[in-house]
Amino acid sequence: MSRRRPPIPRRRCSWSAICCGYARNTPRWATGDQRLVPAPLGVLAYLRQQGTARFLVAVNTADAAADLPLAHEGLTEVSTDHRRRGGRRDCSLRPGPHEACVVRLDAP
Repeated sequence: MSRRRPPIPRRRCSWSAICCGYARNTPRWATGDQRLVPAPLGVLAYLRQQGTARFLVAVNTADAAADLPLAHEGLTEVSTDHRRRGGRRDCSLRPGPHEACVVRLDAP
């Protein structure tokens, strides 16, 4: 007898679609070097860079918001929280529970 899995929240389902669409429209984000950056427990964060273009990707899998310091200011390009899109980040990012986002970092 197979067990039914609990439904996946819509936010998680939409993250892959958001990323695919963003990568199609922003080729600099889809390629380049990437490296993990320090992040709180429950948050996966990495920096993607190609030339002068730098993007921070943060995925919060925890049930609570998490504080993530940024090296530079930036602009939230995409997020599973639609209210956050286009917002400026000034040296900090606080992804909400189960939120994922991409921040384009300003030049140092």
